[in-house]
Amino acid sequence: INPKIHIQYASIASFEREYWKFNLHELAQYRNADICILKISENISKDSLDKRQFLKHYGDLVSYLAGDGSTKMIISEGFWPSPVNDKIKTYALSKGYPFVQLQDLYSNQSAYTAYGLFENEGVAAHPSDEGMKQISDRIWEKLKNLL
Repeated sequence: INPKIHIQYASIASFEREYWKFNLHELAQYRNADICILKISENISKDSLDKRQFLKHYGDLVSYLAGDGSTKMIISEGFWPSPVNDKIKTYALSKGYPFVQLQDLYSNQSAYTAYGLFENEGVAAHPSDEGMKQISDRIWEKLKNLL
């Protein structure tokens, strides 16, 4: 749509794995973007959510990325059903951020996962091409409203 748009992306699995001690300054280059799409959850242990105050650290992450407050945020849950997604959804809705629901896609595994395409179950549990299309379509539905 606009070839002059500059897009940056990153995996922040290191935040997901150790959010309680992650140095947010490692993400400085992504701060104060015009639009930020934040999609995490898959690498977060559901066993540590309350003990390690996940919502506090998640809120700190969102606030840090939003920076001066002009960044338009889109919050997405993960693909696999998890209580992490519930916390992320609660946070997004409480702050009025556009929220992208994804975990319902996993319930239609024959259409949206790669089961049957890969021998390794861990790999096969990931989204198929059609699953990735559904994810991108859902994100686009929120994104196009901010452009």
